[in-house]
Amino acid sequence: MTTTVIEIERKYDVDEDALLPDLVGLPDVAQVDPQETLALSATYYDTAELDLIRVGITLRRRTGGDDAGWHLKLPVGTDRHELQVPLEGSAEAPPLELTAIIRGVVRERPLVRVGAVETSRVSVLLRAVDGRVLAEVCDDRVTARRITAGPSEAETWREWEVEFNGEPDGMVDELERRLLAAGARPSARRAKLSRILPMTAPTAIGATAAKAKKATVAEVLAPYLATQVAEMTRLDPLVRADVPDAVHSMRVAGRRVRAVLGTYRDVFDRKRTGPLRVEVKWLVDELGRPRDLEVLRDRLEVLLAGNALSVGSVIEAEHGVAHRAAVEAMMSPRYFALVDSLRALAEEPPWSARAGKPARKQLRTALLEDFRRLERATEEARRGTDVHERASRLHDVRKAAKRIRYSVEAVVPVFGADARRLAGTLAELQDVLGGHHDTAVARLELLRLAEHYPDLALSAALPDLDAATVADEHAYERTVSRLFRPKSRRWLR
Repeated sequence: MTTTVIEIERKYDVDEDALLPDLVGLPDVAQVDPQETLALSATYYDTAELDLIRVGITLRRRTGGDDAGWHLKLPVGTDRHELQVPLEGSAEAPPLELTAIIRGVVRERPLVRVGAVETSRVSVLLRAVDGRVLAEVCDDRVTARRITAGPSEAETWREWEVEFNGEPDGMVDELERRLLAAGARPSARRAKLSRILPMTAPTAIGATAAKAKKATVAEVLAPYLATQVAEMTRLDPLVRADVPDAVHSMRVAGRRVRAVLGTYRDVFDRKRTGPLRVEVKWLVDELGRPRDLEVLRDRLEVLLAGNALSVGSVIEAEHGVAHRAAVEAMMSPRYFALVDSLRALAEEPPWSARAGKPARKQLRTALLEDFRRLERATEEARRGTDVHERASRLHDVRKAAKRIRYSVEAVVPVFGADARRLAGTLAELQDVLGGHHDTAVARLELLRLAEHYPDLALSAALPDLDAATVADEHAYERTVSRLFRPKSRRWLR
């Protein structure tokens, strides 16, 4: 069985003669509980090319302590999303539950042992009044050696590590003050393995963003595309692991790629980018159902209050099915062919002859065309004759707003504040219409669920949804009025 943990920790380098400071009297800490000394042993796995380490992922087999087992750690912002699988006998092959999550990174390359770390740990638990563990402060003496690429000498060092149980609270600042006063130095390393196999965060492939007003089309668009492709690569294992918001973020990155290839289609070889846009849309659509259920779950938790538990279990089950279907699509040859095509796009975009021309004129013309498409969509929305038609046409407005918003964001380096302001207003429009769409979907789902749970009086939430729709309509009209003021688009002409 796989266990999920959000790892929130801070590491500090310390000298051999440093003394762990007194931790009594920290804010919110009622008890300081010393633990027995532990001997921890970890073997790390990666490909021979170190594909995991290069994107900040670690996979290890640990013995000793109360969390012995297989640990897969995925970087999420400044924290790490950790998945744990218990050890089964003496098996040293990584479990399928974890290797499936990193399949998009390692592909068919075998996993081998790349490093070994031995740790002697002395720790104390910081507890709240109710006995709950707030944090564990560890004093680690570490010996590590590289296994891959031939033998290496062992390296030894000492470090202090603070592992928080949940979001850090009031004790954090005072705890760090005491550690620093005792000689600790904040460490730039996330993992012990980085001492022997330096870990680097994923970086975008492609040119450096051009800020000069005389930049060419290629100089402006290449770094934006490379950044979005790198983001999709980073999110791949997080989507497979069902990390919150990962599906949404990957869909956004994919849409940004499609928007640039669509809006600025004349600066690319369309015979190559046209099929790629189709494949990116396929992936975005495959991820759509689990994302819709995530939004629905959050919405109904607020609306249904006490009834949310029963209904929530149904939505969770449906979400599980939808997520498994999305991951299955991401295990297909079609998906891996798309990944390869995206990487090729980032490394060497298929430009047309226009890509070498000045960006300001070429890109402004394309943006103005998209802006007019958005205007036409808003005019069509005003002609909606009933609730369902109105909702459908507003959804079309939202799609048009997304495309031009992402296309405008891509050219902020060359158009500056004007583009940034327009992108901000388009983001507001997108958010308003996103709420409107989510409300319409929630209403339909609520009526469907009411048939399965007649005793829960789910229809009682309908007035709240209707009120939300009215509020979204008013917000939409205000945002559209501001968006189409002459000064908002003057720079496009």
